Amino acid sequence: MDSGTRGFQLHHDRSNIGAIRWSADPLLGSWTGDSLYVWDKKSDGYYIVGQVKQVSTGKTVIDINTKGKTAPSEVKKTKNLKEGTKIKFRACVKKGSTNHGCTSWYSTKA
Repeated sequence: MDSGTRGFQLHHDRSNIGAIRWSADPLLGSWTGDSLYVWDKKSDGYYIVGQVKQVSTGKTVIDINTKGKTAPSEVKKTKNLKEGTKIKFRACVKKGSTNHGCTSWYSTKA
């Protein structure tokens, strides 16, 4: 999307298990910056990880998760990036220290 806002739902066995959304400056005139939201919708022992990396450097600038939270749960992390900065974001599903898979990296901007 041109606005820099993009997200998707996570499904397993036809069940919606979570979601992730990147919002470039989610509030008009907001000084808080850009935000990554991660939702875990199932109490199944798994947790959702959200990651954002800056394309120009390859550096991870946000890494958050719902580990230890009772579902349904939401976590948010804000990082004020320079307007127009190209980023990529993805979601992963984990249980304990085991990674059960990640989505592709999706492109958008700050």
